[in-house]
This record gives sequence, C-alpha cells and structure tokens, in this order.
Amino acid sequence: MKSTKKKNVIVPIFVSHMGCPNDCVFCNQRKIAKEWEPFDEVKLRLYIETYINSVKDKMNTNIDIAFYGGSFTGIEKEIQNKYLCLAQEYVDRGLLRGIRMSTRPDYINESILNNLKKYTINLIEFGVQSFDNEVLMISERGHTANDVYVAVKLIKEYKLNFGIQLMIGLPTDTLFKSVESAKKAAALKPSTIRIYPTLVIKDTKLEEMFNKGIYKALSIENAVNIAAEMYKIFTSNNINVIRMGLQPTDNITSGGDVVSGPFHSSFRHLVESKLILEKIVIELKGLNTEKKTLKIKASNKKISEIVGIKKSNIKFLKEHYNFVKIFYEINNDLQDNFTIEIMDG
Repeated sequence: MKSTKKKNVIVPIFVSHMGCPNDCVFCNQRKIAKEWEPFDEVKLRLYIETYINSVKDKMNTNIDIAFYGGSFTGIEKEIQNKYLCLAQEYVDRGLLRGIRMSTRPDYINESILNNLKKYTINLIEFGVQSFDNEVLMISERGHTANDVYVAVKLIKEYKLNFGIQLMIGLPTDTLFKSVESAKKAAALKPSTIRIYPTLVIKDTKLEEMFNKGIYKALSIENAVNIAAEMYKIFTSNNINVIRMGLQPTDNITSGGDVVSGPFHSSFRHLVESKLILEKIVIELKGLNTEKKTLKIKASNKKISEIVGIKKSNIKFLKEHYNFVKIFYEINNDLQDNFTIEIMDG
C-alpha cells in the first residue's frame, strides 16, 4: 500500500516587533506582520484551539506552532517562557508536533539554547538575508556574516534544526552576491530556506532611499531570474525551499503599502515555471520542431508550472519553436518529472 505523506500545517503566532529593537532599512514590522497584543493566555488558547480544530485530516497532518514577526529569542526570557510553556502544553497533549520560531543570528547563545532545550523545538529560522557584509551593513542589519556561522555552530552542537531566510535585491546586492549567499547558505546544510525579494514598504528607510533615487527595486523578471538561480542551488543540495515571495496580506499588496518592488502573489509559481521551461528547452535542443505538435506528459501538479501564468510558457514555445499545437496529458505517476513527444502537425 502506498504510504500517505503527511501534510504540514503551521499555527502562526505573530509577536510583531517584540525582541527586535533593530530597525533594518527594509522593515516596518507593523506593516508586514499582524499586530499581536502582549501575552494574553485566554486569547492565545482560543486562537490555538480554533486553528487546530480547523485542520480536517489530523491523522495525516503535522501541526507545528510558530512564533513569527520578530526576533523571538530577543524577547525577555520570562515572556519567552510564557509563550513556550503554553505551546509545550499542546505538544505534550499530542495536539501539536513541535515549536518553531524566527530570530536573528546574533540573538543565539548558550544561555538562550539551554532555555530552549527544555521545550520541543523543531526549527529555529534565522533571518540572515545575505552573507555579504556590505549588503548587511547598508541594510543596517546590525550583524555580520560571521554571526551566522557562530549561531549555526552552536545550533548544531545543541542538535537543533535550523532554517535560513535570504533576501534578494537589498541595497548593493547583485546577482553574484545573491548566488554566493545561496552557496554559503547551502554549505551550512539548513533544514529549510526562504527566499524573499526586497519590497519597498511605506514608512521605512528604504522608502526614503527609493524616493531620493538612491535605491532602485528589482523588476519582477530580474527577481525571478535571481531566485531561480538560488533555487537550483538549494534543490541540488536537497534543501527544502519552503517559501519564495512575501505572503500577501491586507496591507502587503501592490497599491497598498508596497511602494515599489517585485511583489507577486504567485512569485514561487513564476520561479518554478521559469525553471521547468528551461528544462523543456534543453529537451528540445537539436530537434526538428517546425510545424510540429508538442505533447507534454506531466502530473496534475506540474501542468500549471509547464503552462505558466497566462500561458506564458506555451506562448514562448510556440513563438520560438514554431509548434502548430501544444497539448498536455495528465500522468500523476510522473510526480515531479515530465516527458515530451514531438508529433507531426
């Protein structure tokens, strides 16, 4: 019998700007994260239990709780433990698998980890953003690339899983720097990766830089190209890229609080469509396609990537290879793969 892969669900707790006194040029946490009041056990319990109860197939779902929106390990220890004790209670009751959190690489030390090891911590995500010290300095991150290596070394000593978040298009960033950051991140063997294109958000220092002409945001095309190169590095190293692109919210939309930048609600889809088109182009190399028909077999999951948003990939293939017709056939046995067949028109 074929085993069912469990789905992963996150119960997100937004601690807003708690624990992070540093204001990076790109960040206005009030715009990015939902506001969350100071620790309120009654409200938190209701929220957590409502979220858990909304999960339909609990037997085939891993449910983790995650503290996002700030540098969790920078919060006052007493408040940290209030959140963690509450989360651990649900883990002990078997309602949650474990606990995740986001923090800065310079907010990890032995004292912090000794406290965390009392709880079921599944993942600590580091907001690294870049391994280039110039990018970090101009972005006013307040830490260096070396802080990342120190934090990861400690995390590994405590046998904890960690993730890395990278940003592309920060001030002074380039394709080369982003790719180098991806290589350095992959070498550390994180469990997860997030790739976020830099957006110019209202009421940030980056908006001031943008308005003065000091900073220019990436186009969507350039952001997709850079993210695609990074994605290839991570997937070739079997590292799970859990997100590409900032999740849309009521405020984070084009015409909302996004002043400029490569915002797209389906950014990951754009990247994956580009990469699968590259693979199809390689398969077609040297073949006679003039006035022919192209048949593509792929899983239902992959077809939308092959077609592309607004059929962009289909249009590209017709224009560049003169196919008279392109059609596809669903074959879910292919999973993440595809096959092509060229037929007489």
